[in-house]
Amino acid sequence: MDLDPDWDDDDIAEVMVLSRNLKHWPTRLPTIAEELDTSSFIASSGSDHTRHTPPCATLADFEIIATSEYPKKCRRRSGSKFYVIKSLASGMLAEKLVMESIREIDSPFLDRLRWAFSVPGDCTYLVLDFHSEVTVATIVQDNPLNTVEAMFFACELVEGIGSLHLANIAHRDITPANVLIDRTGHVVLSDFSNAVFLSGSPPCHDCPPLSSAVEFQAPEITWTHNLAVDCWSFGLLLHFMLTGRNPVVDHNSALPIRSQVLDGHPKIQEALPFEATDLIIKCLERNPIFRLSITKIRDHSYFFNTDWEDVRAKRI
Repeated sequence: MDLDPDWDDDDIAEVMVLSRNLKHWPTRLPTIAEELDTSSFIASSGSDHTRHTPPCATLADFEIIATSEYPKKCRRRSGSKFYVIKSLASGMLAEKLVMESIREIDSPFLDRLRWAFSVPGDCTYLVLDFHSEVTVATIVQDNPLNTVEAMFFACELVEGIGSLHLANIAHRDITPANVLIDRTGHVVLSDFSNAVFLSGSPPCHDCPPLSSAVEFQAPEITWTHNLAVDCWSFGLLLHFMLTGRNPVVDHNSALPIRSQVLDGHPKIQEALPFEATDLIIKCLERNPIFRLSITKIRDHSYFFNTDWEDVRAKRI
């Protein structure tokens, strides 16, 4: 087809197409296909924008690294980048739905789903980014964080939880082991196997049971609950980062852990800064109606000097 009837096509050496919407596309394309963040691609048509579906993958595309850990570390056979792969039993697809929603949230502080695929007669597999094996639990096991370090991680954690709650997703299992520290030192909230879609009100009466330890879970978690359960866990985690211990659970106590969570009173370390103590106490309000929401946590005086735009952009 002729470009223009007045042109001689044989005289044209090159045609360059300029798009008005270059800002929506990466400025540099990686040479290794699987390292491309396909979930950030946007197809533009006028003023409407829709996200492209990530390219398909199968189990045969990945080499599983033999370890005793779960989820398993893996590598796509066509490249060198590492991922982690999880398997979901047939019919247990709640985590897949949550992870697909999180991919649309596009928060830098939440774990990211790259591929999801099913094997007939087997199960569904989720392939996620591999960050590191460092967690808040491994960092604090030797020494508590100083106030600056704890503030840094707390800011990013609040941003991550806030992004979840805006999408009406409750993590329900925020523990030191589930807060990863990536290779650049930033927080990545992981393990959404217990996450559910909720709303702030009314509370959930028939949420699925949790499959993990109870030390960092809110007292109401086994009954009616809402997004406030994550705010309880945040308060526990902040105290843990600053002191190295859970203020509600004492492993030397003769009482069962569940009884301590249900009936115990938080023992806040006295040496903590006033603002941190006040925030922790208000997060550990036993009545979720009076507990701080994630929005009120962000507005608390503990974060008085925080520039949340800088937090979101990882400029802190």
